[in-house]
Amino acid sequence: MNRIAQLEQESRDLLDHLNAITDAHQLELKGVRDNLTCHIDQGTQESAKLLAQTSKIRDAQQEELRVTRDDLTNRITQLEQESRDLLDHFNAITDAHQLELRAMWDNLSRRIDQGSQESTKLLAQTSKIRDAQQEELRATRDDLTNRITQLEQENSDLFAKLFKIDSVYQKELNSVRTEIERLQKEHEETSRKSIISENGAQSSVNTPFESNQSVRVVRELLSAYQRVGAVAALWLKGFHVNGNITDVDEHLVTLTTGVTSIVKVENNTNDVVIDTPNRIRVKLDDIQAVSDGD
Repeated sequence: MNRIAQLEQESRDLLDHLNAITDAHQLELKGVRDNLTCHIDQGTQESAKLLAQTSKIRDAQQEELRVTRDDLTNRITQLEQESRDLLDHFNAITDAHQLELRAMWDNLSRRIDQGSQESTKLLAQTSKIRDAQQEELRATRDDLTNRITQLEQENSDLFAKLFKIDSVYQKELNSVRTEIERLQKEHEETSRKSIISENGAQSSVNTPFESNQSVRVVRELLSAYQRVGAVAALWLKGFHVNGNITDVDEHLVTLTTGVTSIVKVENNTNDVVIDTPNRIRVKLDDIQAVSDGD
C-alpha cells in the first residue's frame, strides 16, 4: 500500500512537472507564435512592397522591351528593304556583267576565228616563203659551188702566175740588190773623195763633175729603194732618218710613214726629239750615205 501510495505520489508529482513543462512550452509556443505572426506580418508588408517594386520594374522592362521590339522591328524592316535594294542592285550589276561578258566572249570568239584564219593564211604564206627560200638557197648553193670551183681554178692559175712573177721578182730583186751594192760602193767612193778631214791638214775640192756624179748615184740608189719598196736609212750630218722612199726628183727625196714602216728622227743637231713625222724632205746633196733601214 505504501508503495502504491508512493507511486501515486510520484505519478502526481510527475504529472505536475509535466503540466508545468507543458505550460512552459505553451507559453514559449505562444511567444514563438506571436513572434512568428509579427514576422509574417512584416514579411507580408515587405512582400507587398517588393511585389509593388517588382511590378514597377516588370512594367518598365516590358515597356523597354516593347520599345526595343519596335526598334528591332523597324530596323529589321529597314534591313530587309536595304537587302532587297542591294539584291536588286546586285542583280542589275550581274545582268550588266553577264551582258559585258557575253559581248567580250563574242568578240573574243570572233577574234579567235579571225586569228585562226590569219594563222592559216600566214602558215600558207610562210610555207611559200620557205619553199622560195629553200629554192633560192639551193640555187645560191649551186652558184657558190660553181663559184668556188671557178675560184679554186682561178686561184690555181693565179698561184701559177704568182710563182712565175715571184721568180721574175726574185731575179729583178737580186739584180736591184746587185745594182744597190754597186751604187753604194760608188757612192762611198764618191763620198770619200768629197769629205774634208777634221784636222784640216788634208782637203779636197769637189769639182762640179764629182758633185753631180755623187747626186746622180744617190738618186739612182734611192730610186732603186723606191722600186723595191724597202725601208731606207738616209745618213746626214749629225743624224739619220728611216722611212719609205715615196718620191725622188732632181734635188729632193721624200720619205713618208708607210703601212709597215715608221719614220723617226733619232738624232739631230738641235737635240729636239721629233717622233714619227708624217713626211720629211731631204736634199740629195746633204745625204752622206744610204743603207737599209730598221
